[in-house]
Amino acid sequence: AQAVSQEILREYKRASVSQVEHKVKGLEPELKSANEKELEKYRQLYLAELENRMSLESQLNLANERLAAVSTELQLEQQHQSSLLGSVPARPVDGPPSDESSSTSLEPERSLTRRRNLRNFSDPSTSMSDLFRMRKKLENNIARELKEAAIELESKSYRLL
Repeated sequence: AQAVSQEILREYKRASVSQVEHKVKGLEPELKSANEKELEKYRQLYLAELENRMSLESQLNLANERLAAVSTELQLEQQHQSSLLGSVPARPVDGPPSDESSSTSLEPERSLTRRRNLRNFSDPSTSMSDLFRMRKKLENNIARELKEAAIELESKSYRLL
């Protein structure tokens, strides 16, 4: 009787093992399919991220180019202002240039109104305040451009998701 019950238990174990193996073989294709779907999902996310990164890199390069151009413009303006400090007369010239100087001069003739509108750049406080004002304006423009670029980048990155 004991041998018969042990045989029944062995038969039951074999049936259970066989049943589990059959279930595993049935679930393997489902698992493979789920893994492939998940892999494809991550592949698509990676491609979208790569595209987004390239777009952001392009926009950053454009912003850096704009910044370099504006910096160069500021530097040129500062050089121009500093050269004006040494060459502009303190008072406007009231009379037209003499015939003698205009015939020998290589510089073009300037109008009286332009000469009267010149500021006194020999006063250091005036010229420094003008330079400071120009620099502040340039910094504000750069900050505004960077904020606009950041907003644009953020909106594009949200659209890609």
